[in-house]
Amino acid sequence: VLANRTQAPPSTPWDVNQDGVVDVFDLVIVGKEFGKAGDNKADINGDKIVNIFDLVLVGSHFGEKIPQKQEYVPLADVEALLPKLDSSGTVPFPVARQIAEWFQEGKLDEESIQLVQQKTKVLIKELTNPDPRSTKQGRAYPIIKTMGPITTQPLIDNAFNLGANTDTRKWSLELLGHVGKFEEVFSILLQVINGDPRFEWWHVAEAESGMQALLERQSKD
Repeated sequence: VLANRTQAPPSTPWDVNQDGVVDVFDLVIVGKEFGKAGDNKADINGDKIVNIFDLVLVGSHFGEKIPQKQEYVPLADVEALLPKLDSSGTVPFPVARQIAEWFQEGKLDEESIQLVQQKTKVLIKELTNPDPRSTKQGRAYPIIKTMGPITTQPLIDNAFNLGANTDTRKWSLELLGHVGKFEEVFSILLQVINGDPRFEWWHVAEAESGMQALLERQSKD
């Protein structure tokens, strides 16, 4: 359920029928109301009469696409789900998929995104097992992978944090290849592979694995 957390578009009276685009249908509405006085949605300039000036206003914006009001998932709903992203819990993956879906659809506002990314940082700290992809103790890895692109920035931050656990840094690099957008992470992984002095050989190995995953995803898109 989406709440009244919305971002309203700018006032656009020339989109007379409010369908998100200024087109011939808007001109038709003004034409049908032409000459009428008083309150009228076809009175674009608000001078209480529908006339040639209103037609000109619609015509001057013809073809424009109007940003539509964006509805966001209630913050309380996001907050209620985050505790279930515990890697020791029983339902983290459905929750991770839900968050990924909301993010992809643009239904998370900035505050919700920040909360999810804070939770991601907690999960990243659990990537200390020698191979968190294949053990019960390593559930944080597939949870992050399932959450998708919303985890990209926390993974980047951790990978380049020299004070972070070295295993969490290498797995962060591999995960970037699974969750990040090509244009956001390709150059980062390439930088590590090409010998960035801030990384050791084991970091490079996981960066190469991440690059392989990234290229495979790119070839499918």
